[in-house]
Amino acid sequence: MSITRRQHVVNNHILSVLEGNPEQTTDSRTIVFLHGWGSEANVWKPLMESFVMKGFRCVAPDLPGFGQSEFPHHSFSVDDYTIILRNLLFQCEVGEYVLIAHSFGGRIAIKHAATAPSFLNKIILTGAAGVVLNNSKRSFISSATSLGKRIIPSTLAKKIKKNYYNSIGSSEALAIPELEETFKRVVGEDLTNELIKITVPTLLIWGQKDDATPIEQGRVMLEKIPSVSMQIYPEAGHYAFIDEPERFEYDAGLFISPVTQSHE
Repeated sequence: MSITRRQHVVNNHILSVLEGNPEQTTDSRTIVFLHGWGSEANVWKPLMESFVMKGFRCVAPDLPGFGQSEFPHHSFSVDDYTIILRNLLFQCEVGEYVLIAHSFGGRIAIKHAATAPSFLNKIILTGAAGVVLNNSKRSFISSATSLGKRIIPSTLAKKIKKNYYNSIGSSEALAIPELEETFKRVVGEDLTNELIKITVPTLLIWGQKDDATPIEQGRVMLEKIPSVSMQIYPEAGHYAFIDEPERFEYDAGLFISPVTQSHE
């Protein structure tokens, strides 16, 4: 078992994608992972390895402009990222699948799921962006201060951290200038009205100490999504799947395949 990196050309954009295929498939579904703004697919690698061991196929793209993928050829909207996702799933011949999305990736997941796409079984949103609160001017960009060197290279961690500080009031220019117009387009879109259109079972996993996408945003999703449940991790921040990886893996696994999970 190994996680490999492959390139795909989607809508004339070169995408770098992490893929993991189990030696023996015990579940016919694929798990698709979407990372947050300023991050990359590598943040999911430990979780991908665990689920591949359990018999799932796993796919995690570096979204356009991040990781090893090409920058968008023009300023992207959430819709543009959603189209990229759909065409990538088609190219990778993904059948039934579960979507796990973090932060900015949650925006894409919400927009994608709101159209009731074929083969989508379930969604897990963790620290997801997309709800604009009237009393909040916070950005959806997430802090990488808790990442350290455990998941991603220190250079990337520094870049994400700089993005976060810029987003909460720094006068510096956006740390990824090639994505500045894209950032302006995606951060201003309120997806609250899309939540009611999500028809598949959804699990929200939120860190109580999340200061990038505060838990109040998660509670709006809990109210609006028709078939939804929520897990709150009291000691976790924006990266709940990194702050409490064992709990996240268990909760996600139980939600995805309840009949195969042990209650011990």
